[in-house]
Amino acid sequence: MRTVRVGFIPSHREPFGEKWAAQMRTRCLAEMGKVRGLEVVVPDESLTRNGLVRDLADARRALALFKQKEVAGVIVGGMTFGHETSAVGVTIAGLPKGTPVLHFATKGGVAEDGTRPSDSWCGQFMITSALKRREIVFDHIPTCLPEEPVFAQWVSRFARACAARERFNGARIGQLGARPEEFESVWWDEASLQRDFNHR
Repeated sequence: MRTVRVGFIPSHREPFGEKWAAQMRTRCLAEMGKVRGLEVVVPDESLTRNGLVRDLADARRALALFKQKEVAGVIVGGMTFGHETSAVGVTIAGLPKGTPVLHFATKGGVAEDGTRPSDSWCGQFMITSALKRREIVFDHIPTCLPEEPVFAQWVSRFARACAARERFNGARIGQLGARPEEFESVWWDEASLQRDFNHR
């Protein structure tokens, strides 16, 4: 598979655990880095604090980065509870309509003092409802830790889908005659291909 560039939004909400969020971002990037053909575009520590997206200013910086790098899709993950208005309302909503989106929430734990530094499981409902409200189609990884095999499997599948979509957009498709009359299975919608994928 050729390399595909995908944006990553490590979403964090204060006052949840800053250290936990930064460590989870690092762990996610380590596992994404093992996916063949995937180039991850993510805010670094010079762009946002700890490379996390926590507010609207961070979101605008992440969006500008994603547009500059022309990402083919975006992965949004709750490092903690997550911040849906920055992750979805600004960053994802600011990308071209139809940009593929993959969402996930990481498993969390309970700290010695009884607090939950993450609570990403609960926060996933805020991010996904923000996506639904904006009618943004997305796929969702079952809640897991980044080191669990399911995480890399879904990220790899998403990367391949983004690569296929990227190559499909603007493709020139040849047609030799009309479909055989009694073969509806070979019917296709030329107008939809032109409208949705810029086909000629």
